[in-house]
Amino acid sequence: MVTINNEDLRDAYHYLATIENVLQKEIKLINGNKFHLDKIVPEQLAKVYSQKEKTALAFADQIARISYESSVVSLVSTFERVVFAKYKTTYGTLKTVVKDNSPNPMDYYKSRENFLNGNIDNYPV
Repeated sequence: MVTINNEDLRDAYHYLATIENVLQKEIKLINGNKFHLDKIVPEQLAKVYSQKEKTALAFADQIARISYESSVVSLVSTFERVVFAKYKTTYGTLKTVVKDNSPNPMDYYKSRENFLNGNIDNYPV
């Protein structure tokens, strides 16, 4: 088991793992009881996918797939937010190290600006 030291990343992982756990338990209940799907979908979708067991199971599989993909995107975005926040707080130190130890520090700053190009401001901290 891996330990996640960053609190934001750990919390996001715990929330997403809990959602996946609940979802898997609900999907298991659909197997053999297609009408259980009506209990977990929004009202406007009741009886839309639960009429045939094959359709209900296919819909449940899609829910699981979309949930997994969304969880991965959420974890990656949380990681990026954490990395950029750390970068913002350590930029002064980086600037000093580069200035003192680089023969041509302007190359670093140009590549930094090309990489970030203002995108760092799009991440909430």
